[in-house]
Amino acid sequence: MRPPPTRIVPFVAMAGAGNTFAVVRASAAGPADARPRLARALCAHAHERVAGLPARLDGLLVVASDPGEGADVRMEVWNADGSRAAACGNGLRVVGKFAGERGAGTGEVVRVATDAGVRAVALRRAAAGRPDRSADGGSDANLGEHRPVVGAVASLGVATVVPGGPLRLGARAPEPSARSAREVDSGARTHAQGARVLDPVWVDVGNPHAVLFEPDVSLDELAELGPRVEGAAALAGPPGFADGVNVERARAAAGAAAWTVRVWERGVGETAACGSGACAVEAAARARGLVPDGVEVLALEFPGGRLTVGRSPAGESLLEGDCVELGEGTLVLALDPAQEEGVPSP
Repeated sequence: MRPPPTRIVPFVAMAGAGNTFAVVRASAAGPADARPRLARALCAHAHERVAGLPARLDGLLVVASDPGEGADVRMEVWNADGSRAAACGNGLRVVGKFAGERGAGTGEVVRVATDAGVRAVALRRAAAGRPDRSADGGSDANLGEHRPVVGAVASLGVATVVPGGPLRLGARAPEPSARSAREVDSGARTHAQGARVLDPVWVDVGNPHAVLFEPDVSLDELAELGPRVEGAAALAGPPGFADGVNVERARAAAGAAAWTVRVWERGVGETAACGSGACAVEAAARARGLVPDGVEVLALEFPGGRLTVGRSPAGESLLEGDCVELGEGTLVLALDPAQEEGVPSP
């Protein structure tokens, strides 16, 4: 019996503040309708090919070198479940490092075309004499010598706080994929006595976020609350938030200049960090009056690492953190969708 036809997909595993991705050039990613399956396969199997990766990556980043006017490269973001993401802050920074170290941009800045518009990524390189990938490199690029990119600052545009009311949650969570109004409403009615009311700050950062500051919501509850908030937002959230929402739980420390954050991402689940989520927390905290006057930059500690968020003179969110390359591998992808989605090449 002849084996099913396959194609080999090379990828680079990379991380930004703990968010892990497979980066694939558009020329190797196949047609657009095949990329959801490629995302699911890579996120599930990349750890079998590159040592040290988590059992599941957070997403697939597809990088095209023909972005059109005004950009150096174009990026697509695909979640671990194969859904398309409109924005990804850490993914944007990772693509900036990937492209910048391969000759795109000026050496200091890479302009990346995204679904939310063209975004600038400023590269932070290792200090002279330190050709490593640690996160304590300098911020100045020296074009006379190659110094690895150890971090990046990405402009994510203006984070917009969206008017919206509180959410009433039933005591039992619907499945993350169950977003119909009928299922959400049924759950709320069945468990009315155990209902819970949350008051999220709704923020648009090119993708939708619900930021929670409630003192009675522990950081450890997020994995259970995330899908419930997403399900309830389909029924009672602001316009534009019905197709899924990212959920952050934030707690202030050190005079509200530092925050501890956990995040539940739509299409993925709980992740080690979230760049757009960091920007959403910064915007939400300022909107709620939780940031003292004079504090210009917030430091946000995620399980995967630290991100900082400030503002440009134009009010755009500036996201900074480390970026690392974790290894290279290849995936054998069956051309027939009915076959196994993907296995690492021998």
